[in-house]
Amino acid sequence: MHSFVTSQAELVQEEYSGVQVFQEVEQVFDNPEIDLIIVASPNHTHYDYAEKALMAGKHVIVEKPFTVTVSEAERLIELAESNYLILAPFQNRRWDGDFLTVRKIIEEGTLGEILYFESHFDRFRPQYERVQWKNEQLSGNGILYDLGRI
Repeated sequence: MHSFVTSQAELVQEEYSGVQVFQEVEQVFDNPEIDLIIVASPNHTHYDYAEKALMAGKHVIVEKPFTVTVSEAERLIELAESNYLILAPFQNRRWDGDFLTVRKIIEEGTLGEILYFESHFDRFRPQYERVQWKNEQLSGNGILYDLGRI
């Protein structure tokens, strides 16, 4: 691990002592020591940060949602391919225990041939506990972009 971009440098230093902390995202784009950038920022910034990283010659992993629109995704893919860079989306839910268990059962054939499978996340929040960017009315926010669910 090389560095973080955050406004909460103290928290990062407590958890990961010795890593470099930047206040501005542009500092990582310009740093020649950095080859890979992981975009795990508010959803509406994913395209812009990934595009800038690719333009700076960096490989990029983008946390879900990859982008807010298909055209943004296509533009990033084109940019990565034309510059021979790795660009990958990341969906951490694929490593949750329930998902891995279902996958194992299907692969082992424990239940025979599966003809239909339905999965969902139950979520009930009549009021938000605290103010955070995920709860704001911004492009790319909401349960559909966060978990792929309506």
